[in-house]
Amino acid sequence: MVPWLITMALLGLFCKLAWWQWQRAGEKEARLALMVSRPQLSLAEALNQAEPNDWPVRVRGRWLPQAVLWDNRTLGAKVGYDLLQPFETDEGTLLVDRGFLAAPEHRDQLPTLPLASGEALLLGHLRLPERGLLLGANSPEAIKGAWRIQEPLPADLAPALKLKLLPVVLNLGQGADGLVPHWAPVVMPPEKHRAYAVQWALMALALVVVFGFWLRKQRRAP
Repeated sequence: MVPWLITMALLGLFCKLAWWQWQRAGEKEARLALMVSRPQLSLAEALNQAEPNDWPVRVRGRWLPQAVLWDNRTLGAKVGYDLLQPFETDEGTLLVDRGFLAAPEHRDQLPTLPLASGEALLLGHLRLPERGLLLGANSPEAIKGAWRIQEPLPADLAPALKLKLLPVVLNLGQGADGLVPHWAPVVMPPEKHRAYAVQWALMALALVVVFGFWLRKQRRAP
């Protein structure tokens, strides 16, 4: 009786995980298709949307000379930071993720920070930062004229920067000054979800085959 219960429980789990991954693939495909279909908006128009996340925008404003380093970022095999810089617009000040910088060898050292200046017209996508799983408090750390933080949440950075920040971050589509934008609208693409779904389905099939051989052996036993 126990082998039956264990097998059925595992089979149900594997099938559920396979279906969940397949559904996630569909959700990611729908999100990507929606992004492609969206027209580019001004910042004011995007902020007036019921859900401003993922909207392509054009933003005109002025760079402010402050640097925020998003800690523990990776690009390829390199570890470093994303450089964020506040950008003043008619709608308010928002943080702009300008891209990736490789970190020096030692923690107390910082890479050269190529801060932008003057007025500019920026193109990118809006992102609503979410408070995920953090190691300790998400407090900005002052280091050599910049602020280093685990997650660049505007509400946590506003007091340190002494700015009233909009609750969104702008991810640039193109890099400059050696910075490499690496924002992705989805962390895991639909194809990878489907690959995981197939793996779970194959594990369920293998379980059925193994259990079938075991059951056949049990019936033949004297």
